[in-house]
Amino acid sequence: MNFEDVLTSLDEVLKQKSLSDIQELVFCQTWQGKTYAEIAEEASYDSDYIKYVGYQLWQTLSEAFGEKVSKSNFKTVLRRNAQSKIESISRPLELRTELSPSSVPTVLEKQYFRDWGEAVDVSIFYGRDRELSTLHKWLVDENCRLVLLLGMGGIGKTSLSVKLAEQIQDDFEYSIWRSLRNAPPLEEILVDLLKFLSKQQEIELPKSIDGKISRPIEYLRKHRCLIILDNAESVLCETPVGYYRDGYENYGALSKRLGEEQHQSCLILTSREKPKEFASLEGDALPVRSLVLKGLEETQGRKILTTRSLYGPEKDKNVLVESYRGNPLALKIVSTSIRELFDGSITDFLREGSIVFNGIRSLLVQQLEPLGDVETKVMYWLAVNREPILLPELQEDIASPFSMPKLLEALESLGRRSLIERGPAGFTQQPVVMEYMTE
Repeated sequence: MNFEDVLTSLDEVLKQKSLSDIQELVFCQTWQGKTYAEIAEEASYDSDYIKYVGYQLWQTLSEAFGEKVSKSNFKTVLRRNAQSKIESISRPLELRTELSPSSVPTVLEKQYFRDWGEAVDVSIFYGRDRELSTLHKWLVDENCRLVLLLGMGGIGKTSLSVKLAEQIQDDFEYSIWRSLRNAPPLEEILVDLLKFLSKQQEIELPKSIDGKISRPIEYLRKHRCLIILDNAESVLCETPVGYYRDGYENYGALSKRLGEEQHQSCLILTSREKPKEFASLEGDALPVRSLVLKGLEETQGRKILTTRSLYGPEKDKNVLVESYRGNPLALKIVSTSIRELFDGSITDFLREGSIVFNGIRSLLVQQLEPLGDVETKVMYWLAVNREPILLPELQEDIASPFSMPKLLEALESLGRRSLIERGPAGFTQQPVVMEYMTE
């Protein structure tokens, strides 16, 4: 099967549709065995953009062929389709008439249902290949039932959840994405789920809370469903960490049941704080997992700076990315300020020596205001030390005499709020958090 035959076969399958120029380029180059990185380099495109074009291409071909088409199997699908046509043409006329589509029962094509709600646009997406690979393994290969994406504000949890949903949507019959940003009552979310999963056939829930949760779960047992609830911190109280606001405790009941009970679906939560029920449910060998999101790698962080017309030596770009630990939102906020105040010069901005101001300050205040006395003291002393510090040294530094249990509770709380980091050398803070606490 030469390449001209491939294109002819493709045109016949696509019928009225056609590939865009960039999709055709990716298809041709992939047929020749080139990687997305090689295609991007030769065609002078960003590699993430080429990956996205490839994703759209395989989606289009999957719809046209009525089966899942991917970078790894598209040649097989095309050859099988071509062979099927040859056999159909060479079959005797009498047999072809006897086996016409009207007389042969067909296998019903699998239907997919999507509702992305207010999901953000992720056509421009930076990095996260490792995280996406891990999540794909958890959800598709290991059938995890409950997954938490955890990280501080602006780290990219929302975008990652949407990108993941786009990549694995064909592994689920139903996919739905909802934001909890405005703290809707659980009943509102459950009704929304029930309507979607029942194709608008059911619009009312049972009276009891167990019944309200049980009804959608019945669909999650019958069908493979992906549910994503973004901004789960909106239904959590400020203190103690991980507990629910008054009237929102049933979100915990939903998570607990979905983590413990048998079903073939998955609920993904994104949050700045870890809900308390995860402590008893999660584990590497269990169907409940948490993924803590760190910042972007330097190369991806530099891409954000470049796309926003900032300039400067590579070492200054790396310093800026590290100052915000690769936090995408913080880098986007500071990029705007550098453009407006320093005409895009990263070097001039770094010379001023302050990385906390305006939008960055607001981002930090949201997460630091709810802290209690012990947590605040710990944050101050971590900032004073500047370098990672071990637990005994930290207890010795703090002027007020806190018991070890109180100190451990504070460290656990700060960790669950994504405000401190723990490494072999001890506890520390991200540079931008440290700068804020120092001020």
